[in-house]
Amino acid sequence: MEIISAKLLKIIKLSAQIILENGGETYRAEETIKFICKAYDIKEIEAIATPTGFYITISSDGNENSTVVKRIRKRTINLQKIADVNNVSRQIALHAINLDEALEELEKIENDKPHEYKYAQLYGGISSAFFVVLFGGGIFEFVVALFTGILITQITKHFVNLHSYQFFSSIVLGTIIAAIAIIATSAAKTGNYN
Repeated sequence: MEIISAKLLKIIKLSAQIILENGGETYRAEETIKFICKAYDIKEIEAIATPTGFYITISSDGNENSTVVKRIRKRTINLQKIADVNNVSRQIALHAINLDEALEELEKIENDKPHEYKYAQLYGGISSAFFVVLFGGGIFEFVVALFTGILITQITKHFVNLHSYQFFSSIVLGTIIAAIAIIATSAAKTGNYN
């Protein structure tokens, strides 16, 4: 039973990690942990998830506890991975797959690289430009925002690769945006960067 508990602990840890790293809510991670554990008649299940990590303690017999603590260092939005983890947890609950197969599936989900959109930079620029229009900007501001959005989308990709803290990247990118707006309006002697 101890081998099953160790493997089950690894599966629920990986499930919760994928959910939290890909934009899932903390309650979803906790519920997935409990859902999987109940399929294997685990007597005691304690799961506490926060956006920055989680704590899991399980006991298959009510006497010996196994605990895992995991810190979440990177976060993104990938709803497909969350849906895939939910699918695996349902298969586990129905005993349609065994623990080894479940672990293999979860590792595939974790290692699956996000789909690279060919026109992501253009989309970033267009969305920035149309926000300017939404807030009353003119043609000049539209063009500057389009250029800035494309540039920031490109730079953001480098921050993701560095696994930098979101606060740091927000400060740097905000500074770049403000500098471009001030320089462009000052150089052209037109437009409004407010």
